[in-house]
Amino acid sequence: MSKSEAKPDITVSTDDLERLEGLLGELRSAAPEVADGLRSELDRARIVEAAEVPADVVTMHSTVRFEDEDSHKEFERTLCYPGEAAGATEQVSILAPLGSALLGLSVGQRIDWPAPGGRTTRIRVLDVSQPARPGGHRGEAVVRVRRAYATTEAKNTLLRVISAAASHCESPRSLHARATPSAK
Repeated sequence: MSKSEAKPDITVSTDDLERLEGLLGELRSAAPEVADGLRSELDRARIVEAAEVPADVVTMHSTVRFEDEDSHKEFERTLCYPGEAAGATEQVSILAPLGSALLGLSVGQRIDWPAPGGRTTRIRVLDVSQPARPGGHRGEAVVRVRRAYATTEAKNTLLRVISAAASHCESPRSLHARATPSAK
């Protein structure tokens, strides 16, 4: 994607949308530019029920690993609401330009965002971890979708692990051990 191309498609859950729209109501008078930026992101999103959000999509409270493609540095941040970050470097507020840029992206997608110092940089999502959610993934059954499934066999194994974890709520590690053919 060249820096002049359109923004990538994004997906946002109805739960996240509801809470973010409440936040926008509070922001309109205090920080109109921030509210407008977040509103434009939400306006272009495909909205789905929380249970329908793919595991590789950045949602609120997801931990996302991404690369700044200009500097080739990798970072890992958890997307959070204002006040939850409280200066923690491993978290990023949805109100920060980086936070609103990450929302709704999926593994492999790229987006340009305004970096500190007035420059624009491109980030690429490498990995997404979802938090435990009521009615969703529980306990150790946190689904991690990685870019490292280069072969069809590895991809099929990953899909079996994800499917089994979602239906049985077992540890992905134990499921992977069962799904991976043993080398005898």
